[in-house]
Amino acid sequence: MLTKKKGILLILGLVGLVALFAGCASAAEKVLAPTPYYGGEGGGGAAVALPTATPLGAEVKPIPGGIYRGYYSADPSYWSPNGGTAGAIGELNRVGGPLLQFNIGPEYEKWDFSISPNSVAQSWETSKDGMTYTFHIRQGVLWQNKPPLNGRELVAADVKFTYELHMKTAGAPRREQLTSAIESMETPDKYTLVIHLKEPRADFLLTLATPYCELVAPELVEAFGDLNTPKAAISFGPFMLEEYTPSVKIVYKKNPTYYRAKEGLPYLDGLYYVLIGDASTSLAAFRAEKIDLRGVVRIDLASVKQTNPKAYCYENEIGASVTALAFRTDKAPFNDVNLRRAVALSINRQEVINTFYYGYAIPQLGPIHAMSEWYLGDEEMKKLAKYQEYNVEEARRLVAEAGYASGLSISFAVNSGGRRLPELLPIRGRRPGEDRHQGYHEAV
Repeated sequence: MLTKKKGILLILGLVGLVALFAGCASAAEKVLAPTPYYGGEGGGGAAVALPTATPLGAEVKPIPGGIYRGYYSADPSYWSPNGGTAGAIGELNRVGGPLLQFNIGPEYEKWDFSISPNSVAQSWETSKDGMTYTFHIRQGVLWQNKPPLNGRELVAADVKFTYELHMKTAGAPRREQLTSAIESMETPDKYTLVIHLKEPRADFLLTLATPYCELVAPELVEAFGDLNTPKAAISFGPFMLEEYTPSVKIVYKKNPTYYRAKEGLPYLDGLYYVLIGDASTSLAAFRAEKIDLRGVVRIDLASVKQTNPKAYCYENEIGASVTALAFRTDKAPFNDVNLRRAVALSINRQEVINTFYYGYAIPQLGPIHAMSEWYLGDEEMKKLAKYQEYNVEEARRLVAEAGYASGLSISFAVNSGGRRLPELLPIRGRRPGEDRHQGYHEAV
């Protein structure tokens, strides 16, 4: 099931489930404006703390200075940017970022995935056949002034090295996308990178702009090997990692050589994160104004507004989070379309919405998010609606037609964000007296 949800922007994996949140910022003495940020917790954007419940918009003028006080629930499982899609991705993207960045800020639409002209790549051209991209690296972008880089300039060879390392590292988060797309790369001069593709790829620029293609300097690999240490968290971004004490805190300070420093960025002087592993403890810390920003489960929202009347709460009309099932269609049993349709028909979407999302969700037709520019439109997607209705009898018929008259048992894998999915899709139907979290997928 894919859902469009009202709530704070959350990015989720292909298979997973997350409770509905609203983002609330605590009272503060200053308006702390967003700093360009390329990924991590909550899907992007730095903390915004307001002294009153005044909505944040383009008319709010930032006041430089201040330290953002945040929290994290567990130490990073690894620090290498090529280690996967979890680990220290958020931490690394506070000190660095990819070649391209998305436009972020109150002046942009929430679903604007256009590339920022302020990216490390100052400009680029695409050949008429879509097979060659030529990127012009912005001059004057400096690696942070810490050994072994010592503030040297970022050049095209660094970007080429990054993608080559990414493609040869098992488990790197965008390895498949890059290896399947890139035929070869060359750097004709210090500030030019030419990438030749194996075939035209409509999503190529989006891939390079994700927070999982963090730029890496070769000296870091020479000094730190697999980069799986906070000592290797040295890049070109708005903040520098100043201190990491496991199970205690992560502290950042403003990078004085940040390439957008002349624009006054970053606005904040630093970031101070403390480890709070327990959800009730972090909520209490927010109520006591010891941290500045926290996602709030909707059932707690009214209480938080009562105890913190000056807190600004941001609720997105449609979130990016989805819950989805994916099938191996290249082998039995789900190479049979009837079985895939049977699974779709056996899910009681409305009961899932009422139970897990407190009624704040609506089913989405088709696999492409309704806010995507590639969405085909509701009328076209309505052709799929008959396979997303809750119809157990039709599901059973399709299973029998596929040759499984007595039904069949299946297993599925979930990512770390999908721990509640077994509650959502148990392998049997709910029977009288069973826990209410069971039975949303009828046994067929």
